[in-house]
Amino acid sequence: METEYISEFIKIAQLRSFSLAAEELLISQSSLSKHIKSLEAQLGSPLFDRTTRHVMLTPLGQNILSLCETIDDCSMQIRRLSAHQLSQSRNHLLITSIPVMAQYNITGSIANFLKTHPDIHLTFSESESLQISNVLKNGDYELAFTRIIDKEDPDFESIPFYEDQLVVVLPKQHRLANRKSIEIKELKHESFVFLDENTLLYTYLSDLCKKSGFVPHIVQSAHRPENIIDLVSKDFGVSLLYRKQADYVNHPNTVAIDIAPLSTSLIALTKLKSHKLSFAATAFWNYIQPKNKPR
Repeated sequence: METEYISEFIKIAQLRSFSLAAEELLISQSSLSKHIKSLEAQLGSPLFDRTTRHVMLTPLGQNILSLCETIDDCSMQIRRLSAHQLSQSRNHLLITSIPVMAQYNITGSIANFLKTHPDIHLTFSESESLQISNVLKNGDYELAFTRIIDKEDPDFESIPFYEDQLVVVLPKQHRLANRKSIEIKELKHESFVFLDENTLLYTYLSDLCKKSGFVPHIVQSAHRPENIIDLVSKDFGVSLLYRKQADYVNHPNTVAIDIAPLSTSLIALTKLKSHKLSFAATAFWNYIQPKNKPR
């Protein structure tokens, strides 16, 4: 049963006139009559007595009028909720990031975007690299800033945001602290402070050491680069991080030396290929193009 026809039935009952109802509903009287006949055909009985001067409800019409008004009210509420949800999703940006927002000026880029799109509302959170693919596939977020080290997952596509290079972070008094570059194999006998096991870098850096001929002796792990660098400054060990992470902390008692050969990774804005982005996510995706990335 068409909810639109039910609304029209109610309007005719209120105005007791097909012509007045058609005028108020902004449709032709002939179309309105066809709709009511269709409704009557479904019910198997007339709803209006058309033999009198004014249109009158039949007994069936009288009995179902209040039910139709309830259906019409529910239909209107559903449409309003749907329109509200569509408006919210259209203007609601769902984005997550690995915990590197400040180091790579991700916060600045998001803030600048929101200034130019004041109608868009933001929901943001931090997620570890190993969680990013799941939160995107589950639809919890539409976009994510993540780190791409080797090759990208074929289920995703990305916009490069920042390219960074791997460095070794040493205490300032370390025997290698004055070098311009260091090969990882030269760190074979060092103790290491790593990012914890929930991060992509933990496995990647462990494998990098293994490829250089040794298993890293990890004496401590931490969740944040600033904590790692502080531990290095207190001579707990050395660490492998990215240049931007080390430069952002800028600890006076540590140095960051380039790794040779050069090893780089990308911070990128990523989305699931199969997901059609909302209006807000599309606007942000288009905003974070190479011309807009920080220098």
